[in-house]
Amino acid sequence: MRYSYFFMRHRRTLKKVGLAFVGMAVCTIVLWRIDRDLSYARDYSFVFDRKLSSQAQRAIAGATSSAIKTAQAAPSQLIEQLHKQFDFIKNIAVFTIPGSRAIAKIAAHKPLCLLDNNLALLSNGKTIDQQLLATPTIAQTPHVAVEDWFAGDGGIPARLAPFLKALGQERMNSFNVTWHGDHEVVLTPKETPTFCLVIEAREDVTNTLLAAGTTVKELLAARGILGGPRKRSWAADLRFKNQVIVYAGKRGREHGSRSF
Repeated sequence: MRYSYFFMRHRRTLKKVGLAFVGMAVCTIVLWRIDRDLSYARDYSFVFDRKLSSQAQRAIAGATSSAIKTAQAAPSQLIEQLHKQFDFIKNIAVFTIPGSRAIAKIAAHKPLCLLDNNLALLSNGKTIDQQLLATPTIAQTPHVAVEDWFAGDGGIPARLAPFLKALGQERMNSFNVTWHGDHEVVLTPKETPTFCLVIEAREDVTNTLLAAGTTVKELLAARGILGGPRKRSWAADLRFKNQVIVYAGKRGREHGSRSF
């Protein structure tokens, strides 16, 4: 009688506790099933970023195939391995399908610019072979000429990537950029090849700084001496505090030759 009274009085509470236990059991089974499916994915399909070439896609598929053969095909392991192997991968999302199958969606870092020696500089500061990028991506990416490749361990100059990232792709689309070193970068407006700006490779390149060079260009154009009959080219050196030094020389000469 005592037990009956207890159950009658607390039946709602007991019902809630029972439902909670059932819910926990179901969640445990579901999570176990998901973990089991993730751990035993053996057939991967891919959705590749359009920035990647077919060569890059084949390389990723091949690396995945190798991982499956060595029993390292669980998504967590595969994601870690692909990130280590391919610098251009930004993100990997894996979706599992019943039957030990999975779909991997690959996102790539955006290329900042193309460099000499068939290299491309990515937004994460890494360089890759241009052949890993799709043809339309290459066509839409600005080129930067690098005259000084000294970088210690055979990589790119240490300040090159931070500077170009600060400069931004929009500006690189407006200028032909030539890197002569940390203290000498030449920006030539694409619409005015007889005039250029000379700046340092700083990460605080501002519109105000570049506007000073534009003012010089407008003054030269107003005087009618920019690209005149003498075929002279001009450079506005913006590397000095509170002053702009203007050089003149024959058109076609590089600033690096000191012929201004």
